[in-house]
Amino acid sequence: MEIHVIFFSIINIIRIIDFNFLLVYYVYIDFLVFKIISRKAYFFLEYVNLVNDKLNIDKIFQVRELEKLAPKLIEKINFLGFKIVRVIMIDSSKRTLQFMIERSDLNDITIKECAKLSKVISEILDERDLIKGEYLLEVSSPGIERPIIEYSDYKRFKGSMVKIKLTEKYNNKTSFKAYIKDCEDNKITFIDNKDEEIITLPLSLIGNAELVYNEF
Repeated sequence: MEIHVIFFSIINIIRIIDFNFLLVYYVYIDFLVFKIISRKAYFFLEYVNLVNDKLNIDKIFQVRELEKLAPKLIEKINFLGFKIVRVIMIDSSKRTLQFMIERSDLNDITIKECAKLSKVISEILDERDLIKGEYLLEVSSPGIERPIIEYSDYKRFKGSMVKIKLTEKYNNKTSFKAYIKDCEDNKITFIDNKDEEIITLPLSLIGNAELVYNEF
């Protein structure tokens, strides 16, 4: 009887230890799975962010020669309290490299600030001399019918009318005018100004977008 009790006690202890071991084991496994999933999700989100950043830079810097200098220009301009809206080369009798810039606080940019930024940009451009031939450097504000490029721009101008050009046909449309209805998960929902069709598009499908000035 005494031996039986001892044996029963030992079995119980073994079971308890075994149960605790399994519990710890499964908790540990769950933690590992969670950690792996979290890491995959983290890297996936980082990858998505990198793709979006690259997409934004390509749309902002439409002068391919400046691709290598883009990060430095963005960092410097942001540090000074401004934001690059778009960079294009205007081909005319005198080639003009246009930097469209706005203040980070969204107040109006002044002529004095444009002159200051022009000097800063010139110094950075002169470091590499990536653009061959003569050109004029122009620093200006976005203006009323400004380009809409980044996701934050669509959120900012929600409810406004925009002129859209797509990179490929969607519902038999390649361009249209529409109101920005909503922004969610890097997708923009528009209401077509012509037929009132509701159109939801990923940002990558929008090739060009500009505000449409409406005084009424």
